[in-house]
Amino acid sequence: MSLQIVRVIRELTDTGQQPDRMRRAVFCKDLGAALWEPNTDIVENQDAVFIRLELAGVEANDLCVKIKNGCLMVSGERKDVRPQKPLFFHQLELRYGPFFKSIAIPDALEHNPIEAHLKQGMLEIILSKKTTAVEIPISR
Repeated sequence: MSLQIVRVIRELTDTGQQPDRMRRAVFCKDLGAALWEPNTDIVENQDAVFIRLELAGVEANDLCVKIKNGCLMVSGERKDVRPQKPLFFHQLELRYGPFFKSIAIPDALEHNPIEAHLKQGMLEIILSKKTTAVEIPISR
């Protein structure tokens, strides 16, 4: 399986630049009520915070990763791919349908560099602890 990059969206607190409904329509599907939460590990070292979510069977196109107001939100959908023939169920442990996971992050990390990778059913989000100054050009 090739490495897939997942786009991390930082929602603007000032909605005057772009309406909220347009951002959601472009980047994320409206999934309604979540039916389950993925298992999650959060670890850190001196350089970064690593968040891993177990998302077996979820495609990158069915994922949405957003950061807003100190909250990392991961949502998406695992589609049920069972055959349409009559089935006799013996055991059902896998959850299908929409999911949602919300993770509080320190405000100091919200604007730092963030990466997200989906590989072999694991979504790994890396929040850098290294803050870099952003140079803002001054117009004349």
